[in-house]
Amino acid sequence: MPMYEFRCQACATEFSLFYKSRATYEQDADRRCPQCQSAALDRLIRQVNFRAMSREYGRMSSQEMLSVLESGDSRQVSELYRQVKGTDPARALPVHEKAKSALDAAEAERKSRRTNRSP
Repeated sequence: MPMYEFRCQACATEFSLFYKSRATYEQDADRRCPQCQSAALDRLIRQVNFRAMSREYGRMSSQEMLSVLESGDSRQVSELYRQVKGTDPARALPVHEKAKSALDAAEAERKSRRTNRSP
């Protein structure tokens, strides 16, 4: 929902208006200051938000999915699992197996290092 900020030229009140879409904002010709009802308004530009493009994890190869898992980025890993869980289990299984193997190998290496430390 787009939010537009304004400053009244008459009384300097700053306020925000919310619209369902840019089209509804453009159709609203009767914007007025809530304090003094003046129509003399300046639009303020303070912050712009962009939505990051989503990756289609379900279309990735097993190797590409594995690199997402190895990246350690919890948001990407979470999104990968969310998207892949709805795909064919045969397609998701190799990724889970590779991830499990990689995690098991890392755990074994960590245990080996702890055991081989000199006191």
